[in-house]
Amino acid sequence: MPMKAFIPREPDWLRALRMRGGLRWPAWARLRMHPYPEQFSPAMDLPPRDGPARFWLMATTPRSGSHFLGHLLQGAGHFGCPLEYMNPMNLDLWRHRFGARDDGEVFDALTRLRSGPTGLFGIKAHWNQWAGFSSHDLIARRGGFERAIWIYRRDLLAQAISRTAAVQTGQWIGSARARGAKAFDYGAIVRNARMMRKQNEHWAAFLGTDFAAPSKTVVFEDVAADPEAACREIGAFLDPVVPELRFEPRTTKQSDGTSREWADRFRHEVRPEHDWILTPQSF
Repeated sequence: MPMKAFIPREPDWLRALRMRGGLRWPAWARLRMHPYPEQFSPAMDLPPRDGPARFWLMATTPRSGSHFLGHLLQGAGHFGCPLEYMNPMNLDLWRHRFGARDDGEVFDALTRLRSGPTGLFGIKAHWNQWAGFSSHDLIARRGGFERAIWIYRRDLLAQAISRTAAVQTGQWIGSARARGAKAFDYGAIVRNARMMRKQNEHWAAFLGTDFAAPSKTVVFEDVAADPEAACREIGAFLDPVVPELRFEPRTTKQSDGTSREWADRFRHEVRPEHDWILTPQSF
């Protein structure tokens, strides 16, 4: 699957115009515009495994550190390859890769190629992806979820700044190429903070009352402070008989001097009605 060719990500106005006309980019173009095309590559597949999958959920919000945690767990080789398999855009590209007719065929192929040696298969999902996913029944028919990890970020301001910058640049992971310039946007930071707080409130309510399996809450700042200890605790929760494993960070935090400057500026300019953004999140 070619990954080297580069096509700039489609601007929102062009996407809206195209959708009104019922036009679609071909799959190869959508793949090359994707901010993280490597995830669809066979190079990320694990040794093929037949047999039932043991589903686990990583409940997240954008820029919560879930990519960092997911790669830690993936690198251990036991927990599968937790990615956004419920993301509608990603599902479309998975159908293209496997030549699948429906979501059932997609997940049968994914669980064969992206499960750990004991069948553990992780699905990372933001709340809007989870709530909008139309095929929950296919996972239920395959045994349902055994566990859930919910990761949130204590520093809501840093999270909102991170998403604001990612939207502006199209750089959702550190290895991606920036496709736009950064510019401080007070309103966008507030909107992103509000969205992420609301998603966390949804996860708190859902996991606390409606999710049938055990769940564990993880704070990104604690994972970043001691990845090895955090992942051993998470690993023992996901699989009580997990073997001795090594957890080595393979991704880096994307914050930089600009993020710190924006945080200082926001604190200086913050309006009274937005003070809640400066309060550490706790669930």
